[in-house]
Amino acid sequence: MLPERRGELGQKVAVGAGEGEAHGVVVDLLDRDRLAFGDIRWRRRPVVLVEDQVLDVEEDVVGRADALWLGRRLEELGFLWMEEPMEEASLSSYHWLSANLSLSILGPESMAGKHWTRAEWIAKGACDLMRTGVWNVGGIGPALKCAHLAESFGMSCEVHGTGAGNLAVCAAVANATWYERGLLHPFIDYDPPPPYLRRIDDEMDGDGYVHLRPEPGLGQDIRPQLHRRPARLNSAARVRSTPGGAPSRNRSTGRPFSPADRHQD
Repeated sequence: MLPERRGELGQKVAVGAGEGEAHGVVVDLLDRDRLAFGDIRWRRRPVVLVEDQVLDVEEDVVGRADALWLGRRLEELGFLWMEEPMEEASLSSYHWLSANLSLSILGPESMAGKHWTRAEWIAKGACDLMRTGVWNVGGIGPALKCAHLAESFGMSCEVHGTGAGNLAVCAAVANATWYERGLLHPFIDYDPPPPYLRRIDDEMDGDGYVHLRPEPGLGQDIRPQLHRRPARLNSAARVRSTPGGAPSRNRSTGRPFSPADRHQD
């Protein structure tokens, strides 16, 4: 569905930046008072629309001059932040960009190293907002550790991606503002659940909010028939045979294998 019909509270614009695409998107945005689907030319990444806006540029394809140009145009548009305009391995490039823009730089998003990498980014002034997420830093525990690291420096820590784990992290920390929902494609219906769930993890209300569920754990509504433990094999099924039909031998005793040996072999 179109976002303006769903009441999302913010927008994430994710575009490929090759062949001038990111420049074209920003020029289109500058010519309009609000974002519309027709403004976006697709490459590999989708656009997830929400009123406040952020720009996620395809990484590894924009140099310092292009990133600075994009950042200044986004400042004019009132964007909240920009993420991954350059290769994140170049920490000095992000330090330079953050120092030359009033627009907040969020990161690192996909850089390996969990909280160690993020600590270096903060120490070197390479970002104004930190990024975490269960898919990027190794699970809920490491994601919380990154969020608390950012909090100790007075920084927001925005959670990357969707799902029950990321939703739980958003709710558990005081310095996360947004929850990313969808991130597929405007013409892909995000709301139908996958086969193993009765409902999606992050149903959204009419005002654009996603609420945690009261069920235990992460609150997922899993279809139990798809997760039943297989029936215990009977003793006869556990007797292994050689291709000729004779029982195979227990490697420990040298005797023909029997069900009683199944924990020894």
